[in-house]
Amino acid sequence: MTSTIDLRPGFRQRTNCSYWDFFVDGKRLADTFGIGDFIPPLGWLGAKQEQRFGGMLLRKTMGDLPGKRVPLFICPECADYGCGVFSCRIVRAESGIQWRDFGMQNDRDDEISTDDIDDTLVLVFDPTQYFNAISARLVTTSD
Repeated sequence: MTSTIDLRPGFRQRTNCSYWDFFVDGKRLADTFGIGDFIPPLGWLGAKQEQRFGGMLLRKTMGDLPGKRVPLFICPECADYGCGVFSCRIVRAESGIQWRDFGMQNDRDDEISTDDIDDTLVLVFDPTQYFNAISARLVTTSD
């Protein structure tokens, strides 16, 4: 069974930051995983970084974390992985685009914390819906 992904406006009042938030099957993904203050890296870092993170989400470039993992939620103040990053592996399978092996990493460390995360959870998206949802929100102008 495939899920739907949508990016909706988010706002973090403490840092006055607007961003694109992940919703899967109508539910905020950060709430599903209890992410806390971390936010997605889309909509607030400028075009160059937007294209970098978008490329990883769309599988145009490899994830830049150990194990080719892709950051889903990062520090909303500095976007530095050293503050922690919630990541996953994104793979293409017969069933569609899969987000799997979710976990929290710190400082580009190989160790991934999966405390309180269902390690059997795999989100599967229809490739066309996935590509359209992500690419529709990416900034296409240069910084």
